[in-house]
Amino acid sequence: MADCSNLGKRIRAMRSKKNITQERLGEMIGVGTTHVSHIETGNTMPSMKTFVKIINALECSADELLSEE
Repeated sequence: MADCSNLGKRIRAMRSKKNITQERLGEMIGVGTTHVSHIETGNTMPSMKTFVKIINALECSADELLSEE
């Protein structure tokens, strides 16, 4: 199981790398900015459905976000 905090940090890093704001990512995946923030800070583990939407929005693989390396 992935650590929420590390997963959130990798999502934030990927989002920042692609110059996407939390607000825009939220719009892309159908959730609010607060929910995106909670995912990125590790307070919330995204559902599988939301995780897949994040992968698609950020145009990356699950491995890129889940891998510790």
